[in-house]
Formats: sequence, C-alpha cells, structure tokens
Amino acid sequence: MDSDDAAKRPGTRVFKKSSPNGKITVYLGKRDFVDHITHVDPIDGVVLVDTDFVKDHKVFGHVLAAFVYGREDLDVLGISFRKDLYLASEQIYPLEGK
Repeated sequence: MDSDDAAKRPGTRVFKKSSPNGKITVYLGKRDFVDHITHVDPIDGVVLVDTDFVKDHKVFGHVLAAFVYGREDLDVLGISFRKDLYLASEQIYPLEGK
C-alpha cells in the first residue's frame, strides 16, 4: 500500500471522556445511539479505572439521554434549553463475582 492509499482511508474515531483527576476514563467508538423502538444500539466501549485510586469503592456508569433544544446563544441568559433523562445505571467496577 502506498502513501496515497493510506491518506484516502478513513480513520477510526474514538471518543474519550475522563474524570477531572484522570483516574477514570471512558473510550467509546461513537457517542450517538439510536432508539429503534424494539431495541437500542448497543453501547460498546472501554472503561479504564485506576485501581489504586478506587481501592474498595464501587464505580457506576450512567446512561444519560440529553434533549437539547433552542439556540446555544440563548443559554447565556441563564435559561437551560436542555432536558436530561437517566436511562440506566450499572456497576462497572469491580465486576460482580470477582
């Protein structure tokens, strides 16, 4: 494969979100998931946990649907144009049974 082929090939995009102290990081292949009424796209990703920092504590993951409406420039008035809906909460560390 020459360099022209490599330049035309689409790259893999990974979305990363870290805790403020960087001790817990989530990597996702996509950030938009579709509700098909009968099922929802699976959420595939990796969670990196600093076990020395977490020690005996539990880490939970929350799935949040955010409905954003209105213009972003109106947000400066102190009015929120966003509604959040928690869809799921699950323990991701330590794994149950381990």
